[in-house]
Amino acid sequence: MFPTPPTTTLCFCVTLVALLAACGHPASEQCAELAAARDDSAAADRCSDAFGATGDPAAALAAGKALLRLGRNTEALAWADKLEGTPLGADGLGLAARVHDRLGDSEAAQRARLGELELRRRDGDPAGASRVLYALFFKAWRSSEHRLALDRAAEALTAAERAEDPDLQARALYGLYTVLYEIGDLDGAGRALDRAVALQPPEDPGDEARWRVNRGLLQLDRGRLALAQRDFERGLELTTPTGHPRLARTLHANLLEARLRRDDLGTSPEMDGHLEALHRLGADAPTTGRYYAARVALARGLAAEAIQHLERALADEKSPDWRWELELRLGQAHGAAGDTDGARRAYGRSADLLDAMREDLGLDDLKASFLDRKRRPLEALFRLEVRAGRISAALSAMERAKARTLLDAWVRSSSRGLGDGDATWSTAGDRAEALADLLPSMLPSSSAPLLPTQELIRRVRRHRVLAYFRAEDELFRTTLQQGQVQIRALGSMAEVEALVDRLDTEGLGGEGPDAAASALAAILLPDAAELPRRGTTLALITDGALGRVPFAALPLGDGFLIERHDLVHVPSLHALATVPQVRDHHDGTAHPPVVLGDPGGDLPAAAAEARDVADLLGVEPAIGAGADRAALLRGSRAPLLHVAAHTGLGATGPWLGLADGNLSTADLLAVPMAPRVAVLAGCVSGRRRGEGAWGSLGASFLAAGAGSAVVTLASVDDGAARRLVHRFYREGGATDPIRGLANAQRASIAEGLPPSDWAPFLVLGRPAAEGSRPNLEDPP
Repeated sequence: MFPTPPTTTLCFCVTLVALLAACGHPASEQCAELAAARDDSAAADRCSDAFGATGDPAAALAAGKALLRLGRNTEALAWADKLEGTPLGADGLGLAARVHDRLGDSEAAQRARLGELELRRRDGDPAGASRVLYALFFKAWRSSEHRLALDRAAEALTAAERAEDPDLQARALYGLYTVLYEIGDLDGAGRALDRAVALQPPEDPGDEARWRVNRGLLQLDRGRLALAQRDFERGLELTTPTGHPRLARTLHANLLEARLRRDDLGTSPEMDGHLEALHRLGADAPTTGRYYAARVALARGLAAEAIQHLERALADEKSPDWRWELELRLGQAHGAAGDTDGARRAYGRSADLLDAMREDLGLDDLKASFLDRKRRPLEALFRLEVRAGRISAALSAMERAKARTLLDAWVRSSSRGLGDGDATWSTAGDRAEALADLLPSMLPSSSAPLLPTQELIRRVRRHRVLAYFRAEDELFRTTLQQGQVQIRALGSMAEVEALVDRLDTEGLGGEGPDAAASALAAILLPDAAELPRRGTTLALITDGALGRVPFAALPLGDGFLIERHDLVHVPSLHALATVPQVRDHHDGTAHPPVVLGDPGGDLPAAAAEARDVADLLGVEPAIGAGADRAALLRGSRAPLLHVAAHTGLGATGPWLGLADGNLSTADLLAVPMAPRVAVLAGCVSGRRRGEGAWGSLGASFLAAGAGSAVVTLASVDDGAARRLVHRFYREGGATDPIRGLANAQRASIAEGLPPSDWAPFLVLGRPAAEGSRPNLEDPP
């Protein structure tokens, strides 16, 4: 389902009849009359005569427009050339652009429009400039140049506002809506659509129906199904199938989608009426009708009928964008029919199609909405294999879904909406551009082939792992110990997300665990008997909202999880199995630790922290103006890089504040930033929009080559952070960050400090394999 495209009707910026009539010459008057009556053949001849007699550029423009409508493109272009240097030179370039479009010369058309734009601006004609900018937007949109399309539509809106023309403003806003919806920015699309309708309320029934489709799609994608259904129903009331067959077909399909998502099939005649209309209106494109016929049959428990519809659709449909969805539904139908093997094969084909599509996508198209689709067949396959007791196959499906966790996290972080009050229309374009800078560095490391499942289990057998996976609406926990794998369903993901949101809102309380943390622990953690022995390191693989959970502070028995186990977060089992444990930092030079603090001169606690750390490590810190990019680069191959500075989440993703400007994720990946340990003591250095650590500033250090990163999930009081960092280094964190942080957190608990002082800190990286260091002693 897609938004209805923006209108493309373009007009010239002069009233030719008035200009010609003002000339007063009889030939000009006759030219004006014929042009107004659209008697193009006669107008072309008479306006040519008028231009010869008067030299009036309006007559030349009228002749060129008439010839264009007659399809005499070469002659029309010749008249456009005659307008160069005249007061109507901009209109001549506009005419030339339309001729070049007709001739298929898009480059020449683009040059003409850019020339026209320059003249409109020079002449102080904001309305004309807005029309040209809209045409430039439309070309970029058709070419899937999303950043350029956003910029052009935003410029068209600004020019229309200068012209105080509400019609032009509304048209530019509809353009913004269309491209923002396509790149997955629902907040921005909603803002644009609301403003367009406020400026230009739909008067024609067809216009209101199109508006209802667009607003309904936004409601549908936001999960507001009843509101979406109401919009689609009203749109259908306004639409005549004979006058708007494509619009009517879209509305019938969207109504079926809204009802199916609501599990509200209504009366059979009503649903059958929508299906019959789809078949009648879509005879030239039967896939949509067959797809929804299968969905309705499946909802009614008619699995065999659904399979027939889907197999017929797959026999004729070639587009992978349709086929993956058809295969997904075929898997569901086979599963409902009790054919587990058929379901397994269909889900596998659906996942394969999505993987192939991903490889072919341009960077602008790689967005959160695609990633959500990519997981769906793998989530269904995972649940199928778990129910069938095929644990190895289920693990394989989970890893396929999580194999590119780092890359996907940054895509999601760059696909967020324009919810911030200070965001501009081009903010989404800024994100797309930042993503385009980032992905080339990320793609090579994210495209390694997956290991066979048994080989994967063999490689991680010396680790202790708790891996969480959201499959459709259910949360699962996979436990790996000594090569043994157990998968357990934990219940509703919605319930877990509500608890995480509550923990976010209420924060970590006093000395003991709070209610939300206790409830999460009861769901997420195995019984003590199922956990590995005390003192071992647990590798945590989170999913979705679980990335926001401070696992260290989850209660276990009469204490906290961190009191029993050291903790480290890893993106996936493949990352645990394939990332080198210790990176090569030996280039013949001894590299000292590097410490940066308070680059902006406005964080005295950060400066004090940097001095403390430097004293402990025996080095000179770079503080204030010296904490710049050059200083950071000196830590690129150091055994330890410590940064106490502003960090944040901007429109284009996470950033690190340095004395000579903010450093983005793309900046970090552009150089080999590979310290053995990176400690980022700034607030939320381990968090991104919406979820957790993967896609954060700290994770970007891992992607750039760091061995591990110590980060924070939430803001921490300056004094508390300084105390914990000091303890971290006193406990050997510079060489063993997992053990150093765990011991620092245990010391904080022993002193009775609240979890808010120590629980937001965590380590991203790879744990040492069991047996490579001694375990903690069991308490008496």
